[in-house]
Amino acid sequence: MTTRLHAEFPHALRDGQVIGYFQPEIELSSGRLVAVELLARWEHPELGTLPPALFTTLAEQLGLMPEFTHLMLRQALAQHRAWADAGWEVPVSVNIGPAAWPIRHSPPPSRTCCARCRCPAGCSCSR
Repeated sequence: MTTRLHAEFPHALRDGQVIGYFQPEIELSSGRLVAVELLARWEHPELGTLPPALFTTLAEQLGLMPEFTHLMLRQALAQHRAWADAGWEVPVSVNIGPAAWPIRHSPPPSRTCCARCRCPAGCSCSR
């Protein structure tokens, strides 16, 4: 199956099969939502929902980690913007590994995405 996923992952990125799910972070003492974290999933047309353990290594091996990371950031920041526009301010986190930012002296991928997604003032990724 690994060979199959290896061949299919680039298409999955382009075809919108890799999507983010938002996991709430709840303050236990109050039950209050304090943040959300974007978790990547591959909605494979035949195999169903695949966890990142099955495809993040593929992204690294194929040199697609920057594209994968930008896709996840765009999804997270677009949703963050939509929530902010609706008056719902909640921090959104996305885990970014070193393979996602291979060019040593370039701006972090989050800055580029923030500019495209019109992040709200005070967004920590725009600093």
